[in-house]
Amino acid sequence: DTTLGVLENLCLNFGANNVCVQVQILPRANFEMLLGRPFHCLMSATTDDFPDGSQNITLRDPNSGKEYKLPT
Repeated sequence: DTTLGVLENLCLNFGANNVCVQVQILPRANFEMLLGRPFHCLMSATTDDFPDGSQNITLRDPNSGKEYKLPT
């Protein structure tokens, strides 16, 4: 699908800090939010995958270095 446009500087809150990202808006998608390579690079993201199929993502605040571990 073609995007409807860009939402600039959308602030996402992880813990006590906000991270502002640029978001492409789609008219229809099979997901709520897709985090792409620029987000993963900005947040130095890593994932932990487990035998039961669960997954955690670890995000690092680029300003404070604080880590946030979240289930996906």
